[in-house]
Amino acid sequence: MRRWASTAAVRLGLLGLCLGSGWRAQAAESEPDSSLRVLAERAGLTLGVAVDTPVLNGDPAHAALAARHFHVLTPENALKWGHVEWQQGRRDTRAFEAIAAFAAANSQGLRGHALVWDREIPAWLSRDDPRVFDAALADHLQATMSDHRDLIEVWDVVNEALGPDGHRAPSSLVEVLGPSYLETAFLRARAEAPQARLFYNDYAVLWPGPKADGLVRLVKALQQAHVPIDGVGLQSHLHLVPEGRLDWPGIRAHLRRLGALGVEIHLSEVDVRVADLAGADQGRLLAQADAVYRLVSVCRLEPACTHVAFWGVSDRYSWIDTAIGPDDPLLWDEQAAPKPAYFAVQDALLGRPWRGCTTNISGVGPSLETVTTTGGRLRRSLESSQAEVVVTDRTASWHGPQVDVRAWLSEGLTFRLSAEVQTAEGMPLQWTLRVVDGGGTRFLKVTETVATGAWQSLEGLLQVDLQPPVETVHAYVEGPNAGHDLALRSVSATVACAPSEATSP
Repeated sequence: MRRWASTAAVRLGLLGLCLGSGWRAQAAESEPDSSLRVLAERAGLTLGVAVDTPVLNGDPAHAALAARHFHVLTPENALKWGHVEWQQGRRDTRAFEAIAAFAAANSQGLRGHALVWDREIPAWLSRDDPRVFDAALADHLQATMSDHRDLIEVWDVVNEALGPDGHRAPSSLVEVLGPSYLETAFLRARAEAPQARLFYNDYAVLWPGPKADGLVRLVKALQQAHVPIDGVGLQSHLHLVPEGRLDWPGIRAHLRRLGALGVEIHLSEVDVRVADLAGADQGRLLAQADAVYRLVSVCRLEPACTHVAFWGVSDRYSWIDTAIGPDDPLLWDEQAAPKPAYFAVQDALLGRPWRGCTTNISGVGPSLETVTTTGGRLRRSLESSQAEVVVTDRTASWHGPQVDVRAWLSEGLTFRLSAEVQTAEGMPLQWTLRVVDGGGTRFLKVTETVATGAWQSLEGLLQVDLQPPVETVHAYVEGPNAGHDLALRSVSATVACAPSEATSP
């Protein structure tokens, strides 16, 4: 079995190390058609994905995605203590062996997840005697690592030991063995597999905060005590909500802080929840793609970050649906079709701007057939081979051309809405958003200007809080006094992508 090489060495150029021969991919003729695996290698990264045997053995389409796009498979549950030793005196490794066989057939590496975790202690193990408990834990660690030493290069030795305040969380492990169980686990792991890379893995340590500070303290303390730790896994279970935005500059600064300690950084367990964003599916999936683009870009730009691992292949097999509720958190949908987030990963690995910033999602074609009016009479014409609509017989200043934006507008993003318009010189012009939702009817000003008398651009940024149920959302141009015609000849809507520290070298 080929082992996955240290991408930290690849990125830093140490000793001329490179990806193993089993992973060398031929340059693709067309970059957009290349597998993510190929694009990641060019960026000096490796990609991983969490799998369970039903995905690999019972769903050929999803298994093919796992084989084509990822360097490393993480057994989502098959190596956890409670799954392997669910029965006292018996080790059940059949699920892991099936995953290992699939990885071998596709020249993929394996990640050992997770050796020591408070939530995966076998039910039969008594907490009454610390010596018996510790002996069972030592036997589990020794057996798991020795059985798979030749297959697994990277191990999540301890999982989720910190509390929200950054200190050791209360747990059965602490209660029975004391907090030093963590250091003991790393020392035992190094003794069992001297060449392996040993990781600590936790959630809510990706962004700045007390728990992230606690992770830094933990790494420093282990290093000062000469306890072996090679890397940290920053679980990236992102939850997009309308009231909060991720601190991308802060995330990048945190990665730099960890990198300065000399540890390798893996962005582990990546998925992006979007179900709590009100609005259109298209907008939610674009918000998800934006987050994924920024996340992968941060890793590509920081030398200490070497690996990005997604927590599932597609929306059909996400733990979130069972543990939290229906959502669509991954790169492919339930039918194994790529989502905007998949193409965002492509763009991030290629180091180019995310295509969501330039793709017109307005749904208004060149013929303007979907443009209607808030009042007056709508006349369509073709001038100089370009379609235009003109609202005549206007009897109120709010009469003007309108477009339905409900099909793409959602919370979680800022959109750029623009149009070419024309009316009498000196007349006011304004983009207005009319929202009818659970909060009633609201009118929101997007942007305003003064007409020049010629064709001109009317452009503004649109960010809105929506309250289900969302009934209608229209953007319309208004402003000129009654009796003045108001013409429109193009409409465009894109995600507003301002340069940010998170995606700039």
